[in-house]
Amino acid sequence: MIFLTELESQFYSKFSELKSASGSHSPSIHQLIRSFPNVKIDIDACYLCNPYAFDLFMDYFVNADIEKYIRFYPALNSEIAKNLSVFTGIPSEKILVGNGAIELISSLFSQFKKKKILMVLPAFSAYQELAEDDNIIIPYYLTKEYDFKLNVDDYLTLLLYHKPDVILIINPNNPTGTLIKRNDLIRIHTELTPSQLLIVDESFIHFTAEEESIELYATDFNNIIIIRSLSKDFGIAGVRIGYAVMPENYIVNLQKTGYLWNSNGFAQFFSELLTKTEFQRKYAISRLLYHQSKNDFFVALSELPRYKVYPSEGNFFLIETMEDPSFVFTKLLFEFGIYCRLLSDKVGLKGNFIRIASKNQSDNHKIILALKSIANF
Repeated sequence: MIFLTELESQFYSKFSELKSASGSHSPSIHQLIRSFPNVKIDIDACYLCNPYAFDLFMDYFVNADIEKYIRFYPALNSEIAKNLSVFTGIPSEKILVGNGAIELISSLFSQFKKKKILMVLPAFSAYQELAEDDNIIIPYYLTKEYDFKLNVDDYLTLLLYHKPDVILIINPNNPTGTLIKRNDLIRIHTELTPSQLLIVDESFIHFTAEEESIELYATDFNNIIIIRSLSKDFGIAGVRIGYAVMPENYIVNLQKTGYLWNSNGFAQFFSELLTKTEFQRKYAISRLLYHQSKNDFFVALSELPRYKVYPSEGNFFLIETMEDPSFVFTKLLFEFGIYCRLLSDKVGLKGNFIRIASKNQSDNHKIILALKSIANF
């Protein structure tokens, strides 16, 4: 059984205060560094990204002429959308660029009043927080008895019975990492009426083993919106860029609320990188490297005693601990400098769970050694 030392208990108590102030989200790495100057944080396995793609971005960034992106106003939303169109193959008039995906999520859900929203839980907490005050949430719960997989037939039964106005699906899901196959998502969509809106958050879709995105499919319909965060794919959370694929009438309405000029110069620089054939080729290689690293990490996690790891199509793994997860979390951070996501506050997730992001091979090896050491305490 794991026990915390007095110093570890004091550390966790102070961390809990930070966590409480952060609501349903984790304190940022900057908050932790300021609050715990004597704790060396070596690996941020709470932040979900492809570290190989981050290294690629930085290679271009440090060798670029950045001055013009800082000195002058950045391009309009529509101009950055054109750059994203080159990368995605989506018509630019169907792309709305956000200052991170969260800006798009917040703006979209602020428009929903007195709507019935079918939501898969557990999920990214912001969706529930933005929807719960003015709408009726109809939950569909993923359970560990079924490895957190969604049963499409059961889901459709719930959908057809409640007739929700909005259907929200995160695919792959966060924090479970489970995937709804592309054909099953299309099947769900075909059961909807034109007045029912399907929102699919595909922020982790670049980490799936096969091509599972429906964003190209979505361009042919007026009742599908796709949300994409680029910070996960490319490891550039500080740049603040995401996008949505949506019908043009939604874009027109949202542009009236401040989207005309909402991106910064670094986001413009990044969007221009996406148009370069050489960068695209190197990014494809970084994805292959990351997939191999993630697969190796899953195998190593699966061999650890006293933990159960669930398969994931995201870039992270949901891990069930035999011990109090707050103890595991504390020892990882305080003793080993590894920051993961403690999930005790996650609505719809019952049990002892943490979420750990897959990093590069070296960092993943350190995480394995730390978890093994904790299991032997």
